[in-house]
Amino acid sequence: MTVVTTRPVSVTLDSETRSKIERLSKVHRRTAHWLMREAIHEYIDREEKREAFRQDGIKAWNEYQTTGLHVTHPEAEDWLAKLEANQDADLPECHHSIFTGFYRPSPLFLQNLPSNFWIFASPLIPGQALCWLT
Repeated sequence: MTVVTTRPVSVTLDSETRSKIERLSKVHRRTAHWLMREAIHEYIDREEKREAFRQDGIKAWNEYQTTGLHVTHPEAEDWLAKLEANQDADLPECHHSIFTGFYRPSPLFLQNLPSNFWIFASPLIPGQALCWLT
């Protein structure tokens, strides 16, 4: 059996915010305490998801830095378009390219590619990075 203990916490609010909470508590027929507790829970849930998303992006970037494996932006867009159209679609196959790191290629070195070609890590495909035009 898990015992949940709670402790009161004091929060100082300006009068305008306090008035808004009181007004909303009447509208929703809830106590001000309930509204504040719900707002805190929603904020924590949202921020935990945001941090997990950020960590996935860091992990993807580190994986790309280690392996060099990636899919291009057009490959990812084609895959996402198929999913959006409710078609079965396998993940695009990851591959290496001549680029490493995060940089704008030298026009002399890559004359056939646009100068706005960049490499980015993306949590769209965990553990992989995407290349695309900006």
